[in-house]
Amino acid sequence: MNILMLTNVYTPQIGGVTRSIEQFAEGYRQQGHDVLIVAPDYEENPDPDPGVVRVPAIPNFYEGRYSLPIPVMPLLIPQLRPFQPDIIHAHHPFLLGSTAQSLAIEFRTPLVYTHHTRYSVYIEEKTDWPHSVEEAIGELITGFCELVDQIIVPSSGIQELLGKRGIRTNMEVVPTGVDIRKFDTADGARFREEFQIDPEKLIVGHVGRLSVEKNCRFLTEVLCDFLKTTDSADVLIVGDGPEREPMEKAFANRGLSERVVMTGFLTGQELVDAYAAMDVFPFASHSETQGMVLGEAMAAGTPVVAIAATGVNDIVSDQQNGFLVPSEDLDLFCAQLQHFAKLNSDEREKLEQAAIETAREFSQQQCVEKMLSLYESLVNSDQHTDRSSGSPWGHMQEKWDSTWKRWRNRSRAVATLAREAMAGTSQPDSSPDATDSHS
Repeated sequence: MNILMLTNVYTPQIGGVTRSIEQFAEGYRQQGHDVLIVAPDYEENPDPDPGVVRVPAIPNFYEGRYSLPIPVMPLLIPQLRPFQPDIIHAHHPFLLGSTAQSLAIEFRTPLVYTHHTRYSVYIEEKTDWPHSVEEAIGELITGFCELVDQIIVPSSGIQELLGKRGIRTNMEVVPTGVDIRKFDTADGARFREEFQIDPEKLIVGHVGRLSVEKNCRFLTEVLCDFLKTTDSADVLIVGDGPEREPMEKAFANRGLSERVVMTGFLTGQELVDAYAAMDVFPFASHSETQGMVLGEAMAAGTPVVAIAATGVNDIVSDQQNGFLVPSEDLDLFCAQLQHFAKLNSDEREKLEQAAIETAREFSQQQCVEKMLSLYESLVNSDQHTDRSSGSPWGHMQEKWDSTWKRWRNRSRAVATLAREAMAGTSQPDSSPDATDSHS
């Protein structure tokens, strides 16, 4: 098959969406399929890749690093026509997601969408936008999902959340798999030596982007309290982001800097070795659709302690491959880490083996094969939107119909925004000195 994927975020940006697309593309190509990825241009692109088509974009539009893609269809279609996609896969519901809808009509192919991000959580935790904007974006996502042939969700929790919005399009759970083969050569001892980490210490390790929506401040509090009560442990943090400096200051203020190693982003074998250098993996985020790092930690035989949340519950089994903390409770989370620290070698080994078994269930090969099976069923089925035949006039009508549906979707979102705004202005302020609820 010729598989066309469109994404608003890709290399050189490191993150869950980028890694998911890279892993699936690699898996498809290994099985003989052709993959073409449409992604935004960046100021500093990686070396040219014949498997990637870059579209014009406004650089550093968001957080000083994300580009805003500006696809120009008359320029894009001629670049894609020689590829002749059999299926189109959108990885965002906006921007290049809308482009994917138009391309599916143009090339008369099924359209698949993966819901990677809990947008409502990101809006709440990273912006001061009013609730009306969150509702409008929710309407846009719902409308987009109704115009695709298949929705992919990384976890059953996300499937449940979308179902509550009344989305009727068929959904399948296909997580981003873990390439467990890479962990066959994991060398935690080498990593500890390189970063001068005591080989006898219990290492509490975390991997991920250090940002507000990952709940890094709560995680930092947990780690500080744990280190203060456990002299036999140190902390390893792999990743970077806007929360790195506040985390470093918090450790310094508690006199713990010498017991914390922060490496920044790592990739390849060095990242695999970092996972293997850890004894336990704390995870405090509740904004995940899947939590890819949890599967990777388990592939290295590292049990997880995490807050029970969407995306987490699909992979962490309490007291089997790790421990679940029922809520964001500092004392409970710290107590679970202390409990782990007191386990004997047999108890730890049991958790480690269960973690490895769990990672095998989430292997990249199995996930790739499931996705390819879904693609093939859509390509060969009459159930998807009929884009396979018809007269030029019929094709033109289909384009008009698709455009109308997209604008109707946007109009609903605008109406929701206006309705919420009107509701807000119609309610008198009960407090003489009330301020913005986000301040």
